[in-house]
Amino acid sequence: QARFATLRRRPVLTLFDGSAAAAQALAAAQALARVAPGALVILIPASGPEPFRRLREQAAAVAASSTPAPSQYVSIPDLAAGTIARTARAQSAAVLIWPGDGREPGVLAGIVDAVPCPVVVVG
Repeated sequence: QARFATLRRRPVLTLFDGSAAAAQALAAAQALARVAPGALVILIPASGPEPFRRLREQAAAVAASSTPAPSQYVSIPDLAAGTIARTARAQSAAVLIWPGDGREPGVLAGIVDAVPCPVVVVG
């Protein structure tokens, strides 16, 4: 348990965009937050309140099948590395669990370089 001490103080972040890869990443993030135990924060890329609400409901439905429940849902305007890095810093993230479904080329490399925590790709 001592090796998970950082996770107890800082949250596990994951991205949820409604894709199957995002559902897998959410399950992995829940498993890590359960073992640590730590807070679970879900990042939702949304262009406005309605898309955010819709994706938040989908994420909550996926998360309901396991524990822990997400402690927070955070709306982000885009998937740019700078946006993800700023959000990870603002949340003091211990780790970012990223859906590995081959999304926009170069995005993952930029995120790994910019985010101030380990990045785990799932899927």
